[in-house]
Amino acid sequence: MRTMLMQIFLLVVLSPATSTAQQTTFQDSLLDRLVGKWVLKGTILWLDNTGNGGLTEAAIGHAAPDGDNIALLFKGGDGSLFHTTFAYDRLTQTWQWGMDGEENGKLQPIARVKLAKTQ
Repeated sequence: MRTMLMQIFLLVVLSPATSTAQQTTFQDSLLDRLVGKWVLKGTILWLDNTGNGGLTEAAIGHAAPDGDNIALLFKGGDGSLFHTTFAYDRLTQTWQWGMDGEENGKLQPIARVKLAKTQ
C-alpha cells in the first residue's frame, strides 16, 4: 500500500513536468524566413504620432495567413487603423515591407522598403 501511494504521489508530481517538457514551439515556414540579419532600403515618410495617446500597448497587430504575405492590421485606441504588410519574394529571397495609415477608408503610404538578407 505504501509503495502504491508513493507511485501515485510521484505520478502526480512528475506529470506536469513531463507534459511541459513535451510542448512544441510555434513554427511557421514563412515567418522562419524573417530570421536573420537584413539590410533595409527604401523610403520612409515617418510622422511620429505616438505621443499622448497615439499607439498604446493595446495596439496589437493581427494577420491571417495569405500565401507569401503577412498583412498586419493595428487598431489604435482612438479607432485609427495602421496597416503593415510584409510580402516575401521567393525568387530574390527578399521582403517588401509596406506601411500605411488609414484615413476615412483610404490608405496613406508611410513606408515602402525592401529587406535583403546580409551574407
